[in-house]
Amino acid sequence: MTLSLDPALQHEIESVIAALDAARKSGQPAQTQAAMQECDRVIAALGEPVPATADGTVERALDPKAGARSTLWLKRGHLLEAIGTGEAAGQALESYGRAIAALEGEPGTGPKMGRAIAWMNRGNVLQRFRDERAWSDAVRCYDQAIGWLGSLSEKGQVNAELASALGAAWMNRGAALRQFGKPERWTEALKSFEQALGLFQQLATSSPSAMPNVITAWEARGEAKLALGEPAEAVRSHKEALGNLRSWNERTGQGLEPWDFGRIIFKLGQARAQAGDADGALRELREVLKLVAADERDEVPAAVLGLQGRHAVCVILGARLAADSAGAGAADLRAEAGDLAEDGLAIAAIWAGRGEEGLIGCPDMGLRLFEFGAWLYRTQQPQFLAEFLSEHAGDPQGPRAQLALQVLAQTRQDILKRPLPNLSAAEINRTQAMLEGLRAMETKLGQGTQARAAG
Repeated sequence: MTLSLDPALQHEIESVIAALDAARKSGQPAQTQAAMQECDRVIAALGEPVPATADGTVERALDPKAGARSTLWLKRGHLLEAIGTGEAAGQALESYGRAIAALEGEPGTGPKMGRAIAWMNRGNVLQRFRDERAWSDAVRCYDQAIGWLGSLSEKGQVNAELASALGAAWMNRGAALRQFGKPERWTEALKSFEQALGLFQQLATSSPSAMPNVITAWEARGEAKLALGEPAEAVRSHKEALGNLRSWNERTGQGLEPWDFGRIIFKLGQARAQAGDADGALRELREVLKLVAADERDEVPAAVLGLQGRHAVCVILGARLAADSAGAGAADLRAEAGDLAEDGLAIAAIWAGRGEEGLIGCPDMGLRLFEFGAWLYRTQQPQFLAEFLSEHAGDPQGPRAQLALQVLAQTRQDILKRPLPNLSAAEINRTQAMLEGLRAMETKLGQGTQARAAG
């Protein structure tokens, strides 16, 4: 028996779907609750699936309500996923599972595509958990999606819609594998990213709107190659990503932000550094700093790149100074490294003053820059160490202050080990003044530590 939807019910379903979408976009709790209640009411009104007949004919395969049930469960999951809480994420997983189950036994292109979308959405939720079991389950979901989408291809050929969906599934699969951070998982992730890249490149030949996906896939390939110890291939991948981004921006007039380019250039610089091309890495990283300089006090992506870029340059300059601190150009390297560390800490302080340091990766990134600055002044210009620590140590009970105490103790020991008879009277005076400054700073920080211990 072939069932058909009553026109009034069809209209009601469409209204609920629109309400679910509107609630997801608005983010308003009251609107969300109302849309969920309407969705649950209509799902209940649709009733249970038609069971199979005794002779094996699957009547529900002719049931137009199957697609409606699945779509409502899927949209319900989207709304729950947008809420963003752990409880809502669990409910979204259940909704996506119901969307898949609603299409059980349904043949044809629509149900296959519907299953694939629901499996992919389920994987997307699982990726958000910080749990390897959830990530493994996410990979399984993407495998299901890829399998259903693959069943729609004609002798291995895919149309634009299918190529887009398959590319997204492969990219998401790679992203889930990337989260493990393990070599064998990176190998699998690389294969997934390359599958996605091939599909997106094929799609971009006829649809320029697919180019952002091509760029993202090249970036992901570069990250995987770097993680697998192939920096030269990582360099090639990020150069491809950057070249595609620039040409796409020129062709379409997208008006991209400086940090859209800076993000890829930063990754290119990292890859060049790992490939042993320090000069090339410095060139890329300094370009990043130029691109974001005007915006890093107000724009989160610019501030993040500014801090990361400074630290990356400092690491390279620090390695050169450690290898030859008295060579030609060493003074310029010290000056640049010191300025970068202090400027980065000043930027971090601006965001901290607004209570927004967490948005730009601080306090961790600030601590890394502080640690570098402390090393630089301790080993290269100890006469300026106390001043640097005093200006940037921050909270006397914070991690920078604890690090500063360790640095001060090590510096004092280094100075006291120096053979005084070999020093001139002027050098002895400078050394004594330096020690007094270090002791004063040590006392200041020590009092903060004692106060915390007493509290």
